[in-house]
Amino acid sequence: MRAEILSIGTELLLGDIVNTDAQYIARELAAFGITVHYQVVVGDNMDRLTATLRQALSRSDLVITTGGLGPTVDDITCEGICKVLGVKRVLDTASLEKIQAFFDKLGREMTENNVKQAMLPEGCVIFENEWGTAPGCVIEKEGKAVIMLPGPPRELRHMFDHSVRPWLQKRSDLVIVSHTLHVFGVGESKAEAMTVDLMQGENPTVAPYAKTGEMQLRVTARAASREMADAMCRPMVEELKERLGSAVYGVDVGNLETAVVEKLKGAGKTLACAESCTGGLLAKRITDVSGASAVIENSFVTYSNEKKTNLLGVPPKTLQKYGAVSEQTACAMAIGARRAGRADLGVGITGIAGPTGGTAEKPVGLVFVAVSDGKTVWVKKVQYAKENDRSYVRTGSASHALNMLRLLLEKDPEFLKTGIPLTKKSRGKRFLKEITPWPVSTGRVPKRPGFLGFLSEYLPWKGDRFSDVLFKLVLLAAVAAFLFSVWYLVDDQLIKPSQNDSLYSQLAGGYNRSDSSSSPIAPPAPDSAEGKEDSSEPVVEVPDWVPAAFADLYRSNPDVRGYIQVPGTHMNYPVTQAADNEYYLNRNFYKQRSVFGNPYFDYRNKIDGTDRNLIIYGHRVENGQMFGDMEKYKDLSYYQQHASIQMDTVYQTGDYEIVSVFYASTNEEHAPNFHYLRTDFASDEDFLSFVDEVRERSLYDIPVTVDADDELLTLSSCSFLFDDARIVIVARRLQEGETAVDPALATVNEDCLMPEIWYQLHPEIPHP
Repeated sequence: MRAEILSIGTELLLGDIVNTDAQYIARELAAFGITVHYQVVVGDNMDRLTATLRQALSRSDLVITTGGLGPTVDDITCEGICKVLGVKRVLDTASLEKIQAFFDKLGREMTENNVKQAMLPEGCVIFENEWGTAPGCVIEKEGKAVIMLPGPPRELRHMFDHSVRPWLQKRSDLVIVSHTLHVFGVGESKAEAMTVDLMQGENPTVAPYAKTGEMQLRVTARAASREMADAMCRPMVEELKERLGSAVYGVDVGNLETAVVEKLKGAGKTLACAESCTGGLLAKRITDVSGASAVIENSFVTYSNEKKTNLLGVPPKTLQKYGAVSEQTACAMAIGARRAGRADLGVGITGIAGPTGGTAEKPVGLVFVAVSDGKTVWVKKVQYAKENDRSYVRTGSASHALNMLRLLLEKDPEFLKTGIPLTKKSRGKRFLKEITPWPVSTGRVPKRPGFLGFLSEYLPWKGDRFSDVLFKLVLLAAVAAFLFSVWYLVDDQLIKPSQNDSLYSQLAGGYNRSDSSSSPIAPPAPDSAEGKEDSSEPVVEVPDWVPAAFADLYRSNPDVRGYIQVPGTHMNYPVTQAADNEYYLNRNFYKQRSVFGNPYFDYRNKIDGTDRNLIIYGHRVENGQMFGDMEKYKDLSYYQQHASIQMDTVYQTGDYEIVSVFYASTNEEHAPNFHYLRTDFASDEDFLSFVDEVRERSLYDIPVTVDADDELLTLSSCSFLFDDARIVIVARRLQEGETAVDPALATVNEDCLMPEIWYQLHPEIPHP
């Protein structure tokens, strides 16, 4: 069957609108195996319309007209068709009632000229218009057929799908089946070169169609049944996929964004977008797809550098060094979008869409697109030709982002190997400040001989100029500050730690969990002003409830409630408890003032074994004293060598195995924070939920089982990781006769949850 498309409307001739109707109809007819020999456009003129229609019927079996079905005087299509075919126009009351109902639904009055739209060729098959007022129809005469369709694309396509397609199918002895391959990343000419031999076939056929930034290949087969036609298409589809490889993003998927949304949903992944030159177009295309709310978390449009930093955490140094349009910035945007949006995947797009804004180094059309999954980032540079307009650049850039997401979700090996791994920077790194020498003034008094001359060089001296005196005073102040700092460091880092270590070494001999025969311990006499307050306690009687192992310690300090030992570390101390958590923060075991304090139980703890979580606080000291060795647990090997804790109280002895090592914050401004300092729990479920949160934050995956009836021990100490940082160890008390889990089975937790402030300070590190 030969077909012809006759588009009617002066606005088409003038170029006021694009004739997308003819393109759509031609493609749909090709799927039926109907060849379109001619496409003609004619204006709203009766003589030219009828002449063109007669010519079309003389050379084609089927003529499809579009447009000219409105109620105004220049809508002459139906009248012209009736004149050429020699049939009358008659009123179709059913169509008129539908037109009236259409206006009633809108709350508008139907004018008299709308009746014209219900005047149809006598004997025609009427096609209802569910999206507008003008019905369509088909009329057959002398072996020829004319199909009359409305012009608005929305109305035409719906009418073709629901009325024309079934009409054509009834007149065909064969069933026609088509499948469309959607291709991105391979140009039309290259794709044709790769598949040109396959395009020579007649059944099935392969036809290419170019679209903005991508292309399609339609495979069509005709057979006696749908099953047979589909079976004929299948090998051709597979062969095309084999030749084009990963450039095929789907078959019959509609478009790129639909394919990506479905893959995100299938993988259970969420997405956050950060866009600059595309201005939200990527997010718009994704949210055009029904069900997109299940996969898109956030969208950021960050044109300015300030917003790239404030919203996404793009480092200012990156913007200053590489510029807003760079692969480094695109990567930082993708990482920041994922972190700020708390999504599984992040996308960053930055570029110059034009037509202005380009430079010699960064011309118009330069775009960088990046995608990150939190562990790796992929980035692509795209350079569009200067002839491409702004819309083309923006659409193509969004398509590249979608395609990169698609390749990542499909785990395409060629794509994956181009990724850049994201590694964490070393924690606790210190930065040294440069010391700039004080400028020396010129033209000073000549140097004097001898010792006085030496002094005159550094002390204000008679005859010095004002600038010389000022310089010497500043120099003296600097020397004094330096000497004070040296004394302070020696005292703080050597003398006091040595005294403290000596004190607690003596105390360590006063406790033996199996033998209490050691000699009583006398508190040392204070040797500085720091030790003068509460320097001694009267000798007290030891109550019956105090075990023999604690007797000597109790005589020295009745506040003693436990003793903690971690073999191989400095942690070997008596543990006290006061009425609040401030008292032993700056007092040693003998209640003397000390910057080292003494390990102490949380004042809320009931030490008799009824609390599910005993909490002990201890200072972090640089040389490892007190709980300073806790910071070493950030290394897996150190944990594996020191995974057991002995912690006895005046009520019971206890051996513990570590469950979790994590970092926390005590500053509410760093919220949301994890409240790990809990001594009691509302229920078993509450307790086990707390344990799950502890594990989620752990630096290591430790295969230690914690049950509802277990008891925990929490050690908390300061850390220099960030302001108000704490390093925390949580351990489980072993049941009687139970053996601890082998610490060698622990592994690094790659997705441990750090405090929120950590991710703010390290935007380059992905948020799990």
